[in-house]
Amino acid sequence: MNIVLDSELEKLVVKKVRSGEYETPEAVVQDALHLLLEWNAQELRESREAVKRAIKQSERGEGISLEEFDERMRSKYGIPR
Repeated sequence: MNIVLDSELEKLVVKKVRSGEYETPEAVVQDALHLLLEWNAQELRESREAVKRAIKQSERGEGISLEEFDERMRSKYGIPR
């Protein structure tokens, strides 16, 4: 597989290889992709946990109405009705 990078990313890859941190450009790209996959998985785990917390808060009656949320967001961001 051949991949074309923009000049800034190519410079970064070359710098990483020249520094000795990586042996090949392929190793840099593989590591970057592994980190991206881990980051995505972490984001998904955090989102699921946030939803679980929100459901528990709602079950305890700690939530606010959609109308109140709407008003808060409109006020916060200056969005007219």
